[in-house]
Amino acid sequence: MPTHGPICLLKNKYSGKRIFVVGNGPSINQINLDDLTNYCTVGMNKINLIYSDTEWRPDFYFYANSINHSFFPHVEENLNNSNFAIVDDSCRQYFNQIESQVDTDIFYFKRINLFSDKHFRSLDLESIRNLTTRECENYWSYELSNGVFHYHTFYSLFQILLYMGFNEIILLGFDLGRSYRNPHMVCKSGLDPHRFSGSKLKYLKASFNHNFIPSIINGVFHQSYTKILTHEQLVRFFTSPNQTNFDSRYLNNRIVYDGPRHDRQHLKGHILASRILQNNGVEVVNTSISSSIESYKKVSIDDILQLHSRPNISIVTHLKFPMDHAETI
Repeated sequence: MPTHGPICLLKNKYSGKRIFVVGNGPSINQINLDDLTNYCTVGMNKINLIYSDTEWRPDFYFYANSINHSFFPHVEENLNNSNFAIVDDSCRQYFNQIESQVDTDIFYFKRINLFSDKHFRSLDLESIRNLTTRECENYWSYELSNGVFHYHTFYSLFQILLYMGFNEIILLGFDLGRSYRNPHMVCKSGLDPHRFSGSKLKYLKASFNHNFIPSIINGVFHQSYTKILTHEQLVRFFTSPNQTNFDSRYLNNRIVYDGPRHDRQHLKGHILASRILQNNGVEVVNTSISSSIESYKKVSIDDILQLHSRPNISIVTHLKFPMDHAETI
């Protein structure tokens, strides 16, 4: 029978080991993931969309959102294609109900949402860089039984990898440099309703002082694009393929995607994570082909695989087996 339990069961289970973190950026399409088959790996969110193109499967799967998130319909397939999974505690009841259908160990953690922390949200990149290590730790959890700080999936995952004892983290598919996907901006001279801070009434009032007709047109298209259009042919007419991830199906075609804002959020998380992981003796290297993340040393994935020509034994499934017997690096 698969194990369903708290994240504390995994504390230091992989001390001194290396893990490849497979991100969801478009650059993973330029990597032969089958080369990672015998290495310890973790996948996230909708990584299952790539399974039809590779025999590779992650040793474990990580999901840091609720059952109401648009990614959740992909979770069960990922669970069935990994040895075990680490999942947000809000999903516990769902998987307890279908336990017989999922032959995978599932470990749960409590999510502490940093997106709702007003002080943290107010910090820009320069402010984050100027934080002391002690100040960074205000946004990092070492004892995961108390919860895991969530600020995009990778940030929660890195806290868990440190807790599990990994001392070398290799990143793939961590791409930045996304553009602003704003198909609602029919009139470039009008206001942008997506980036406007305020109510619809305030937007209407602001439109009177800033190209009223173009601003209203943009507002109508934004509402139609994100909330009204449902007919498939209309959606295709008004949308363009998503190029921000490895698969065009990754994001909803109707989403307005603010790439620069998304990148700034990710960079804040990487600056914090790199400081704390380095302070705890964890080496993180970034092999992503098209990444502008400067927080980690950049290396070639080919160099990494040549350097570690003797791969790890994959992570063992089910706690009824002695997990501590996995090969050390």
